[in-house]
Amino acid sequence: MLQNKFNVLDSESSSIIWKGKRKFYLITTLFYLIYLIFGIFISCFFWTGLLQKSFWYILIAIPLTLFSLYEVYKALNLKAVLLTQNGLLLKTLFNGDVFYPYGYFTAGSSLAIGIKYFERVSVDNTNHSKMEFLFPYGYDSLGSFKNNQEFKALYTKHTNQALESLNLQDKVNLYKLYQSNIECIFDEERNHNIFTIDFSPYKAEIDTYLKDKQ
Repeated sequence: MLQNKFNVLDSESSSIIWKGKRKFYLITTLFYLIYLIFGIFISCFFWTGLLQKSFWYILIAIPLTLFSLYEVYKALNLKAVLLTQNGLLLKTLFNGDVFYPYGYFTAGSSLAIGIKYFERVSVDNTNHSKMEFLFPYGYDSLGSFKNNQEFKALYTKHTNQALESLNLQDKVNLYKLYQSNIECIFDEERNHNIFTIDFSPYKAEIDTYLKDKQ
């Protein structure tokens, strides 16, 4: 478990207001599994086949194996997603229970390049620690959860409320995280944030702070 204040469990002192319920899409789940199995198969092929021909293939086999194992790790790690009155609680297989208070984290979603059957979801906090998960893709971000729209609405509500009590430094840190999930490609803005955070009441003071720090 990561050692920082965002990973201190607070589940016993805050009631659960939302619990993720998985949704099953046959086609997307099938391609999702094929992707993971194919990565493992190619890694094994390099180790058992090509290495017998040339030792130099190890330069491909090692990073390919590490990448495939990391993808499997991200696919298997998440056991449950919960929202409490105080923040987001992730129950994971390999990292234990990880807690993020409202106002100190963002979440982004992106599809794999050229592959539209799974999405990468990253949860990033202002303490510079990030967790990434791999899901079969639904019809929108977090689409593999039946009640994802309720999740987004609750997060947005509680985060906007939390912003009111944050000091300026914490507001700036969250704003930077939020902006890091927005990219411009050929003058087109792509917002990968899963949730909407309203910074408009604090935009002037945030801009002034950032300008003074330049």
